[in-house]
Amino acid sequence: MVCIALIVAAVISLVNAFAVRRFRLLVIALSLPLVVYVIGVLLVPSYVQSFIVKPNELDRETPFITHNIEWTRKGFGLDQIELRDFPAEPTVQALDYANNRESFEKHPALGLESSARHSQADTSNSHLLRLSRCRC
Repeated sequence: MVCIALIVAAVISLVNAFAVRRFRLLVIALSLPLVVYVIGVLLVPSYVQSFIVKPNELDRETPFITHNIEWTRKGFGLDQIELRDFPAEPTVQALDYANNRESFEKHPALGLESSARHSQADTSNSHLLRLSRCRC
């Protein structure tokens, strides 16, 4: 819209420069893109956001969010990952690699690097540690 207003303003300016030569046409040519910008870029979108989208934001945006999540999962190949629940113990002892080596090796999401990092963590803050894939 603003581009069209700029083209119209340029045509009006050319007509004013070569044919009519009125100050009023020059003011119209300069104000037309400004008015279109204010209405089309500032007022209308804020009106739509405030009075149409915001009162019912979740219902209006849910299809778009769902679509974006679906295609992001497909784009990164996350739709091919199998999700499995496994029993987890939300205790500090469950993070001890030496005593739970078999449990750590069964779950590839908890590879050796992450399990070693958890077992070397400061035990004074160990109640803050959470396994990323466990459902406690």
